[in-house]
Amino acid sequence: MLSLAMVSVTFAFAQKKEINAAFKAIEAGDVAAAKTQVSAAEAVIGANTSSVDPALLEKLYYAKGIALLKSGNIGEGASTLAKINGLKTSKFTPTLAGKIGGTISPIVQASNKAAMDAYNAKNYAVAGPKFREVYDLLRAAGQDNKQYLYYSAITYALAEDKANAINAYNDLINSGYTGVETKYFAKNKKSGAVEELDKTSWDLMKKTANGDYTDFKTETSKSVEEELYETNASLMLDTGKYDDAIALAAKGLQKFPKNIKLGEVQGLAYYKSGKNGSVSCQLKSSG
Repeated sequence: MLSLAMVSVTFAFAQKKEINAAFKAIEAGDVAAAKTQVSAAEAVIGANTSSVDPALLEKLYYAKGIALLKSGNIGEGASTLAKINGLKTSKFTPTLAGKIGGTISPIVQASNKAAMDAYNAKNYAVAGPKFREVYDLLRAAGQDNKQYLYYSAITYALAEDKANAINAYNDLINSGYTGVETKYFAKNKKSGAVEELDKTSWDLMKKTANGDYTDFKTETSKSVEEELYETNASLMLDTGKYDDAIALAAKGLQKFPKNIKLGEVQGLAYYKSGKNGSVSCQLKSSG
């Protein structure tokens, strides 16, 4: 028992030593040293990160993610940094988001431009991963803007990258994303131009008598939740994930019982999976 305890202490010490060394290296701008220390830390930890203190994991993800970004590996760097946000619990709050923001700001702008340029050129195979990069980078900095995840899901589907599209749609559905967003507008009295304001400013200006703005209006976008279920269930059907398609269609029909497409997808999934006994029942329920 004493020997096991000593091994555990030695293991924990090695974790801490390697991770702190990686963190100090990336803070000093030594990307090569940071990569070396990250590799050493990951070799000690292995696949099981559940036993690692979250504060140490945050440093590890930060060091690895920034090192990857500075080496030009934006996609993997973004997804690594995004893991930091997933460490948040009632007992632990990540503290490095502020440091990440300054580093990634120009990268976010470049990735977003690349995504939009590729999308407008109908180069969807490039646009999908780029939109995902933007989402992951923003999430790493504490901004969980799922609109970019939605863009990536659509674009992955257009690129026929159905595996990544399904993953993105699953993330959106499981998060409860609906796409409903309210924007706030008012006319600037001096310029005569209609400007978009944040809600706090809009509320304040609206309450201010004889202020600089007038004609206060809002625009609320429509929900895309039903579309998420339809598209993802169809993608699952197309890729032979029949059980997943059946389950997702059933979940969607609970929310949108009159949706004909979901009923059809579920019926076809039952049929193609060989569960013929359930098809007639399902088609009747959808009809």
